[in-house]
Amino acid sequence: MLIDENRFGTYGIRFHDTSKKDTANIWSIGLEKQTSTTYDWDGRNRKEEDVYVFQYTLSGKGVIEAEGRLFVLKPGDGFFVHIPGDHRYYLPEYAEGPWIFIYITLFGTEAAACWHAIYEQAGMIVSIPKEKTVIQKLFHLYEQVQREEMTDMYTASARAYEFLMECRRYIYDMDAPRAELPPAILRALDYMASHYYETMGLEDCAQAAGLSKYHFNRKFREYTGLTPSQYITKQRIERAVELLHSTSFSVKEIAAKVGYADANYFHKVFRKYVGTSPVELRKGEIIPPMDRLFIH
Repeated sequence: MLIDENRFGTYGIRFHDTSKKDTANIWSIGLEKQTSTTYDWDGRNRKEEDVYVFQYTLSGKGVIEAEGRLFVLKPGDGFFVHIPGDHRYYLPEYAEGPWIFIYITLFGTEAAACWHAIYEQAGMIVSIPKEKTVIQKLFHLYEQVQREEMTDMYTASARAYEFLMECRRYIYDMDAPRAELPPAILRALDYMASHYYETMGLEDCAQAAGLSKYHFNRKFREYTGLTPSQYITKQRIERAVELLHSTSFSVKEIAAKVGYADANYFHKVFRKYVGTSPVELRKGEIIPPMDRLFIH
């Protein structure tokens, strides 16, 4: 992969209002070319507190030591680490050539919840083809920062959240039997998973698939067993259960985060799919209690 060296840079993002830590936001982002073994980050000695790093190797090789093991990071490998933490990543003395990578550092309770979910599902190291949406979105986010388009904390938080959702979508879909699905349906699934919290209709999903509304609706149900509307609701309610368990957001806030402007309607849909209210679920007033919910 050819990288224009004029694009290299590292950027920190800070806002005057530092109280909003109940979301996800960007601490720093960078596209780097490291040629010296002085590049050496030990998570036990860093001064940042409660930040979460995703770093993805584009070319060359690096090393990360963690969990009592040494991992060689080759092109296509990404890692997730929490700072402070028991890990160390660096350019080794035996490296042949520069290590080029892109990274993002996030903070906030939402970043923490997503990081823990990703780590539990995939571990610290994950291989991702560079053409996947999650990597392309990271590059796009870097370019937005470089162009100084992050003018307020709300924009930055929204972009951070979008990136985390792409990470989670990729991780949770890694083992899914998607290979037999037609490319049009895969495009639609990617679009719906990335935009489930937005207002979207059949026409939006069909456009993402590149099909007519009628043809898309029929094909989608044929291959997934659900209508597009049912699939979007499934995405929203599953995410709502995770947020109820892992955050302190109010039910009204969670409703808005998963795409419901009307909290009362959210309550109605939630009870229909889960069999209990959001408040009852959060209080553990169901047997057995659940951390996550899968709707099929």
